[in-house]
Amino acid sequence: MAKILNTDESWSAIEHIIEDANDFIVLISPFLGNKDILSLVNKRRDNIYLQLFTLEPSKQKKFISDVSKTICKLEKLPNIKVHYGNVDFHAKCYFNEKEVLITSMNLSNIVNIEFGVLVSKEWDKSLFADTMRLVNNICEKFGMSEESAIELSNRRLGFCIKCGKSIDLDLYQPYCEECLVNYNPYDYRNGYYRKEYKCHWCGSSFDSSKDYPMHRSCYYNYKKFISGIG
Repeated sequence: MAKILNTDESWSAIEHIIEDANDFIVLISPFLGNKDILSLVNKRRDNIYLQLFTLEPSKQKKFISDVSKTICKLEKLPNIKVHYGNVDFHAKCYFNEKEVLITSMNLSNIVNIEFGVLVSKEWDKSLFADTMRLVNNICEKFGMSEESAIELSNRRLGFCIKCGKSIDLDLYQPYCEECLVNYNPYDYRNGYYRKEYKCHWCGSSFDSSKDYPMHRSCYYNYKKFISGIG
């Protein structure tokens, strides 16, 4: 079962896919708008890993001004990875772990008449799986033949507990490379290991340490996540 959507419904579906994601988000759009993409991404919870597949900024400039600035702002947001394709890249697809939208709509300002097809994993697991296989073919065009979009999405990002930078999720190494260089396990303060400032899972303020890098509630979420992909 699938739903056919018009222009406004397609845009609403993209918003819902971003807002409703619990595990990951993948956005495949050759062209990006200067404003709408940023407002869309800001609807996402910071601890949800988002991958964006788009054209090189130089390939978009003749259609959209200042796209380099937009992408620069995106890359500074936590838990976001931007992948760049070539001129043969024209597909548009947006999905999380539950729903996928195949559409004619780019993540740019809505000025055209568009339509889309929305598929829920709950409605049709077979069609959802078929769509994921097509997405993996797109990944190959980005030089990612060894890992699928889902596999990459399952490699969730965490936060450096000292500076808050997005890094690979690793309970036993919760520092970015720069902070790790300056890490001293024998640096005590009031008889305890040195305290840091961020939760490795959610990135919020937390009196963390290398031995205790997460909130207790975040640690439970971490255990569920590991169990789900292990």
